[in-house]
Amino acid sequence: MIILPDNLLTLSVTRIQKIEKMDFQKVPIANLFLNNCYLYPENKAIFINKRHYTYAELLQKVYSIYSQIANHDQLFQRIGVYCTDDIETYASILAISLYGAAFVPLNSNFPITRNQAIIEAADLSSIVNCEENTFKNECKNITFFSSKNDLSGSNKTVKKDHFERKVDLELAYILFTSGTTGKPKGVPVSTENVWNFFSFYLNNPRFAFTPNDRFIQVFELTFDVSIFSFFMPLHIGACCYVTPQKGIRFLEIIQILKEHQITVSTLVPTVLQYIEKYIDEIDFPHMKYSFFIGDKLNHSIVSKWAKKIKNAEIINFYGPTEATIMCTSYTWNESDSLQESNNDIVPIGKPFQNIEYILISNNNQPIEKKEVGELCLSGKQIVTSYLNHSNEERFVELQSKSGNVKRFYKTGDLASINSKGNLLFHGRIDRQVKINGHRVELNEIEEHIRRLTNDVFYVGCFSDKKNVNQLVLFVEKNERKIDFKEALAKSLPEYMLPTSTIILHEIPFNYNSKVDEKKLQELLLNNG
Repeated sequence: MIILPDNLLTLSVTRIQKIEKMDFQKVPIANLFLNNCYLYPENKAIFINKRHYTYAELLQKVYSIYSQIANHDQLFQRIGVYCTDDIETYASILAISLYGAAFVPLNSNFPITRNQAIIEAADLSSIVNCEENTFKNECKNITFFSSKNDLSGSNKTVKKDHFERKVDLELAYILFTSGTTGKPKGVPVSTENVWNFFSFYLNNPRFAFTPNDRFIQVFELTFDVSIFSFFMPLHIGACCYVTPQKGIRFLEIIQILKEHQITVSTLVPTVLQYIEKYIDEIDFPHMKYSFFIGDKLNHSIVSKWAKKIKNAEIINFYGPTEATIMCTSYTWNESDSLQESNNDIVPIGKPFQNIEYILISNNNQPIEKKEVGELCLSGKQIVTSYLNHSNEERFVELQSKSGNVKRFYKTGDLASINSKGNLLFHGRIDRQVKINGHRVELNEIEEHIRRLTNDVFYVGCFSDKKNVNQLVLFVEKNERKIDFKEALAKSLPEYMLPTSTIILHEIPFNYNSKVDEKKLQELLLNNG
């Protein structure tokens, strides 16, 4: 049962509350969800495992988990979430946020050793939503909270003031990306970072979201775009539709888009490449917004997609985890985008209102217009450092366009500016690549391969015959007959495993003693 507080301001169902006066440092990012539980208790909040849950039902689950944590003798600053494909995982994230701690997603499909490395780096002493005994047995000195146990009483009236913020922490969550040293790299994102990100949508009249909207959530919860796909609908009283993380993913996505008439879609561009052969059978007239993020967007494919979502606005976003999900945007249209695209890659556009950027050369000097340089970002969405202050060289003091010296994050992405002031993406400055939206350091994969063999090898990101990026391992000889994929699966998540392993007599090198990637690309295509 839900009781509506007398002093709660009512939000309009046609326009969403602005958050300009909110204290971004003090308000948990689940705060608007909590408000909407009393404004729209019977609205559908989330669809998962073929079932809808209303805001009232979701709140009961959130309060059950919150009660377990809040009633514990110890206060927890950071709490892990062992993420599985169920409603309890999502409720756990909301409960931790309302408790005031930072949540740290742990992927249940990751090897135990990788999750242990994250637990150690994040200094976690508590984890929610873990029913797997094997994982528990491997984790020492950890307090486990079961999200399946309802200790609060399912019929208990849940009032808003039952959710007391126990921890006054300004950190919203910590996500871990692939690291150059072979260890996961923690990105601590503050509540101020996140609210500044959401203000781009909530304070912007171009995004006419309403409680009647239906958002799709296709991302793993260890991938930061899931924060948008999950929290954005809950901020406005709308519904989040979660696709299963198992099975034939792209077919599941098509099915949910169609059956539930999704109005706001956020996808990795790779999805379009997989569904291209089905595109003639697709028609989504109810879609209002089609967002892309996580990888390069090809103009030729999105042109086909646009014909199937005739009433939708298509926006290409860009943003590293360190810049809080998304930080630049580009509105796509057929004619202008064709002219602006660079090698068929759609521009990543202009920065959000609270983001400043500069392009620099190898020696950290600003470059001239139309030249390609490393993209550096500064502003209220940019994290101040990595967890435990690792990789500090990625944060530098540079003179901004306004003339002031500011702290910038060096993205490692190469970009240029076109005549319309839009940023064009030119790839990575290092060997970091994107695989299905996941950021992967090839150096980390190499570190683990070296532990398995002394053979000469090369791992890289190559396009297959469908022009989809995949990780490929080329190995000389392999006389020990190592099954690299099986061996690497013990320490690396699935998206970091080479899709193919090709055995060569010798790795080809070019005239300047570098591995000849062009020849390797030809070998891959011939091999397939």
